[in-house]
Amino acid sequence: MNKVICCTPSAIIKDKICIPWSITGGEMGIQTIYTNNLLNYISSTGYIKYETGVQEIVVTFFQDTNVLNSIIIQPGSTSNFTIKNFTSIQITTGSGLHQGEFCITVSYQL
Repeated sequence: MNKVICCTPSAIIKDKICIPWSITGGEMGIQTIYTNNLLNYISSTGYIKYETGVQEIVVTFFQDTNVLNSIIIQPGSTSNFTIKNFTSIQITTGSGLHQGEFCITVSYQL
């Protein structure tokens, strides 16, 4: 008779972070708003709220230097996201003052 042996179930941890963001760009402003210092094997959900500004912003999700996804957000709007296995999130703006809020819930196994 064969016995199936499996690994011990590991705990799934969820961390939630919410922060205000603010970028003042000359011709263009770029800011990394989140860097994954855990593992590459994470999944995340969250939102980016764009409250102050007059031009669209671009939110880009990277895995190292590779672009996984980009979201364009208009002033006064909020965009939700779900993404896996990323290393950083960056906001790119045009000139002027741009402000909002960033919230992310990261799930990973220990």
